[in-house]
Amino acid sequence: IARWDGSAWHALGEGVGGSVSAIAVSGSDVYVGGYFTMAGGSPANNIARWDGSAWQTLGQGVYGIRWEGVSAIAISGSDVYVGGSFIVAGELPATYIARWDGSAWHALGEGVGGWVNAIAVSGSDVYVGGSFSTAGGLTVNQIARWDGGAWQRLGSGTSGSVYAVAIQDGNIYVGGGFITAGGKPSVFFGRWSTVPRLDVNEYSGAPGSTFTFTAERFPPESTATITVNNYTFPSLTTDADGKLTFAIHTAATATEGLYGVRLSVNPQASTWFVLDADAPLRTAPGLIPLELPESVQPGHLVFLPLIKR
Repeated sequence: IARWDGSAWHALGEGVGGSVSAIAVSGSDVYVGGYFTMAGGSPANNIARWDGSAWQTLGQGVYGIRWEGVSAIAISGSDVYVGGSFIVAGELPATYIARWDGSAWHALGEGVGGWVNAIAVSGSDVYVGGSFSTAGGLTVNQIARWDGGAWQRLGSGTSGSVYAVAIQDGNIYVGGGFITAGGKPSVFFGRWSTVPRLDVNEYSGAPGSTFTFTAERFPPESTATITVNNYTFPSLTTDADGKLTFAIHTAATATEGLYGVRLSVNPQASTWFVLDADAPLRTAPGLIPLELPESVQPGHLVFLPLIKR
């Protein structure tokens, strides 16, 4: 390991006694992970911190039985998340991922079921990619999210190993050796959005139509409140992947106009449909619809004037 200052190279003390696979920086601290047992001439199991002038250990480091090491490091505040091919952090069982809080190691639940290659952190969410099919007992397929207390799926995951994860504006970008992500063609690269969505199959239909709605990216197995123009239906529940499909049936004598639909699980998402006598009659086979009373009145479209200055 070495440091380039813009014009010249500098050593970091005596360096480390093996190969380096991951580096993360926080202030003047440089966290270095890989496959080594020494840092600056002192014992350090696969992870160490350079404080600007000397090497420091992170407790007893991380280790295992054979071929153990660190391949990913991410920092959030005072927490350092470390992933790789180890099964022990400090003296705790920690299967392939662990958290260092500045003074002690912590496991992330039951960990994941295989090597970790990449970690990215957003708030309290830790996104972990690698070569594993399970996380905390859930089937996740190479990518998972630790929410601070439990592991969560990202849909159906990817078809092959994940080697890189990055986060921007609620989007999780994932790269690796896969050709599908979430069951869709996605050759070596994919995007998972954390922004909730509510989609409708058709935006207009004649009175008496039934509209189908699909909600996704909501908290899994959570109570969902559905409202149409301030009318509230009985609550429904999202599935284990945070999805929900439902239908709303309108009366044949319903008033034509715009109807706003909102699904709330904290967060929430909205969409709309229009009843128009000149539009086709829509149906939703296979779903038992929620009945919208004809007493619910439509909203109004407001057209604002164009103002030039």
